[in-house]
Amino acid sequence: MPEDERILHYAAADVCIFPSVYEPFGIVSLEAMAMEKPVIVGSRGVVGFREQVLPSGTHQNGIHINGEGPADILGE
Repeated sequence: MPEDERILHYAAADVCIFPSVYEPFGIVSLEAMAMEKPVIVGSRGVVGFREQVLPSGTHQNGIHINGEGPADILGE
């Protein structure tokens, strides 16, 4: 996808959700955070997301979910 189109998608989003079970670098979460969007990521065993998205504390910048758990994804 061209960069300008990708930026428009991020700009239109209210929240960016990436329930990925494999994301070694977490570039999509960095792009979303650069656009000041709230981020929800699948972080169970996913190194890139786990290191970038802080789910609690004074520097919280997102929420972790288990990308392999439907109950976590659906909020049950």
